[in-house]
Amino acid sequence: MEHMTLFTLTLTLFLIINPLGNMKHFLSLLEGLKARRQFYVIAREMVIALVTMFIFSFFGEGIAAAFHLTQTAIFITS
Repeated sequence: MEHMTLFTLTLTLFLIINPLGNMKHFLSLLEGLKARRQFYVIAREMVIALVTMFIFSFFGEGIAAAFHLTQTAIFITS
């Protein structure tokens, strides 16, 4: 399978995470923090999401093979 484009990865992540629907919950968790700390928390979470996305983009097939997962099994569970 070819590597997904950055646009495809971003769109998929956007649809799965549903940031507009989860915004209320996310902001309620951050409301007690100072603005500077909120910025660092948001930046950290974005970096973690980006790294995770790239890891599975480049090594996803290998990770699935290590767990003996087929594409059919992954499609059935999703």
